[in-house]
Amino acid sequence: MGLFKRSRQEPAAAPASGSSGGRPAQFGHAAFDPADVEDARRGHPVVGLEQFAQARGLRFLPQAVYGVFASTQPAWPNYTFNVCIGALPGRRLGLISHELLELEAHEGSVQEGGALYDVRVMTTRSASSFLGVEKAPPNEPFAANAAWVPTTSVHARTPETASLPRIVVKRTVMQGLMADPVLDQYGLPGYMMPGGRSFDDAFVRAIAQCLSPFLSQRHDPWIRLVVTHGSVALTVNGYRADSSDLDHLSTAVAGIAEALAGLQPVAAPVPFTTYGPLAGTAPWPQGMLRPHPLYVGQYAAEAQRLGMHNEDVTHLLAVAPRRALPGLPSGVLAGTFPGTAAPCRLVWTEQGGRMSGTVRGGAVFVAAPGATTQIGGDANQNTGVTTEVADGLAYCWMRTRSTGTLEADQLVAALGATLRANGLVAL
Repeated sequence: MGLFKRSRQEPAAAPASGSSGGRPAQFGHAAFDPADVEDARRGHPVVGLEQFAQARGLRFLPQAVYGVFASTQPAWPNYTFNVCIGALPGRRLGLISHELLELEAHEGSVQEGGALYDVRVMTTRSASSFLGVEKAPPNEPFAANAAWVPTTSVHARTPETASLPRIVVKRTVMQGLMADPVLDQYGLPGYMMPGGRSFDDAFVRAIAQCLSPFLSQRHDPWIRLVVTHGSVALTVNGYRADSSDLDHLSTAVAGIAEALAGLQPVAAPVPFTTYGPLAGTAPWPQGMLRPHPLYVGQYAAEAQRLGMHNEDVTHLLAVAPRRALPGLPSGVLAGTFPGTAAPCRLVWTEQGGRMSGTVRGGAVFVAAPGATTQIGGDANQNTGVTTEVADGLAYCWMRTRSTGTLEADQLVAALGATLRANGLVAL
């Protein structure tokens, strides 16, 4: 039953991971399994993953939304716990964490198919809502009319999936007349593809065949796979802490990422200095998200101002198929880095979701001989730029995103200062 709250208090910050914390959550909650009810009521895990991270060479953060996985992680750091970042099996960059999954609620009912336990929804309304004027909730943690569910997620960077549409696969639930594809007939029994009605039969079959060797081994009460913006995320119910279970999840995600990457035809290597077609003139991959219209004209204008080539973003998929840049390429300017003779591509990427309408500036260079970084990159705290070297290329990206404008001059200045300091590119 929804509760009318005349005034809304700021939600209490979540206790640090590993704390026992007896105070119940001050927000709506639910659980996908009866075994998870106490965690749901508490609002945070009582287990930690520090030892797990240390044993596997992963970096541990109590709470964080990591920029590379902003498309698949929760919207706010407050929804994350026990964040472990580093190489998954197979050496892809990955992230393992306990997360609060936000389920939308309306008039006290949670909008989610399947079984839910101990559901508690706090519906926040303003007085104007009774006059038929609905106001958007504040842009802050736990402000939405929702229930939050304890889960564990493993994310993998998979830039090879950039040309794929957003894909969601989860346990099969009862459906209405407009049914989504059920994957039993494609070799993945017990799963469905929400939002997949527009996909053709061959595509659904190809995805199911990629997932079957891995998802068929999982017997979780609730499980969901999301593929979007160059990332793959597998989420299961509850705060998992058993090392063998976490290892199995990590191996499954790494395998799924490789299988999905293999859907793309193997193309001959494209030299970095070879320019692609002008933006908007190349065939567009079916299902791939297009650049936000707010920025399309700005890319053309900046290319002319900087004396660079406004390159179609699809060419970058061939030049750098295993890109380290977060998200999907939205705009690419190819040429020489301003003020130098170094070949480069200035790149702006998008990550969708709550970040829709924003872009993250970055660039790709040929790395200097012998240049190396850790997987996930090395961050320069002074410039706000992270640099990662992979496959002979140096990828740089800003920690912050830009809204409404490309901020090209600020990007160039930050990139130049970073690369002159770390020597990873010969400028």
